[in-house]
Amino acid sequence: MPKQSYKKAASSLSLLAVTRILPRAELLLKKMRKKIISVIGGHNCTPEVEQIAQKLGKKLAKVANILACGGLSGVMEAVCQGFKAGGGITLGIIPSYDKKTANKFVDIVIPTGIGLARNALVVQAGDIVVALPGEYGTLSEIAYCKMFAKPVISLGSWDIPGLIQVKSVEQAVKKAKELLIGAQKSPAAKPGMDARRLPRRAQIIKDQIKSIQRVGVI
Repeated sequence: MPKQSYKKAASSLSLLAVTRILPRAELLLKKMRKKIISVIGGHNCTPEVEQIAQKLGKKLAKVANILACGGLSGVMEAVCQGFKAGGGITLGIIPSYDKKTANKFVDIVIPTGIGLARNALVVQAGDIVVALPGEYGTLSEIAYCKMFAKPVISLGSWDIPGLIQVKSVEQAVKKAKELLIGAQKSPAAKPGMDARRLPRRAQIIKDQIKSIQRVGVI
């Protein structure tokens, strides 16, 4: 086969990998990963909010595999207690290096040692975020959600444009389930999509292929 034919065949196969195989592989990976919900809220809370957090945690365990939170007291402790009672695994991302500061319902403790900067990690750990009542620490986590385009369900938390406001635990869990299913079904790019609409990483791969072709490797 002439060299030009090899180049053309290699280019076709490479483009096929970028436009079809990569999106399908990413979709499969999404389905294989454990579903994680981050719950944010105050480290001090009223008995009423504590009960709501426990109830929320228990019901969320039916729609997600892992609960991520700041790992300390208040809302974090109550929601971990509920999630464990529902059979889920709890992840506490704490601000200090001392694992002993995590509440007793945390299964996996991540001691960051970075203080309140760990709020960004709490947000990014989850596929979606549920916000319960809290003060400025909770507000900072909501701000990170907005920065990262992370869906936020607000149950009695801050009333900010762009948050999904719900009035009950049942509504929060229903919306969380919908968002998680939507996240799993959304591929990075649809098969056959024009290259200009591919995710940036796919476009980068295509550009790299062109560079290799120019130097005559394929």
